[in-house]
Amino acid sequence: MVAAAGSGKTSVIVAKTGWLVRKRYRTRSELLLLAFARDARREMEERMAKRLDAAIARDVTVRTFHGLGMAIMADVSRPRRTGGREVRRENASDGSVFYGCSNNPLCEHTAPACPRCGNGLPVRSGNAYRCRDCDGTIEACPVFDGWLNTKWGPRGRFLGCSNFPDCKYTRNLRESTGRGTEQKRTNLEQRRRR
Repeated sequence: MVAAAGSGKTSVIVAKTGWLVRKRYRTRSELLLLAFARDARREMEERMAKRLDAAIARDVTVRTFHGLGMAIMADVSRPRRTGGREVRRENASDGSVFYGCSNNPLCEHTAPACPRCGNGLPVRSGNAYRCRDCDGTIEACPVFDGWLNTKWGPRGRFLGCSNFPDCKYTRNLRESTGRGTEQKRTNLEQRRRR
C-alpha cells in the first residue's frame, strides 16, 4: 500500500488483519505484515497490540523487507531434519545441552537448548519462543530466526541474537549496568593509574 504520510496506511493494515482473523478467512500464522523500516515495523506492532487481541498481535508475523530476506536466507541455509526427530544431546567439551537430529550423521540439523532452563527445546510461536520444559517465553529476534540473549559488552548489558555471527542484531538494555560492569570499570581505572 503506497500513500502519503499520515493518510492511515498502518491503521488500515491493522484493521484488515483483525478482520481477516475474526472472520476466519486466514489464521494468524498465515499472515505476514511487511514494513519498509524498523520504526514502521515497531509502530505496526504497537498498534496491533493496542487494537487487537493479545493472541492475534503476538502470533502475526511483522517484519521489515530486510528482516524477511534475512529470515528466508537463514531458513534456506539451515540444515534440515531428514526424517528424524530432535534428540537431546550434550556437548562433550563443555557439557552444554543442544538438540540434534536422530539421523545424525546423515542429517546435521541442530538446535540450541533454552537459555533460561538450559534443558528444554524452544519452539517459535509468533514473535516469541516458548520452552517445552520450563514453559518460559523468550523474545524472538526481529531480523533473523533466533531468540534474543542477554549479553555483556564494554557499555553494559544488551540483547543479541542467538544466531550471532550470522545475525548481528543488538538492542541496548536501559536498565542499570549491575555490579559486574562497575567492577570492570574499577579494574580499568586501577590499570590506568599504574
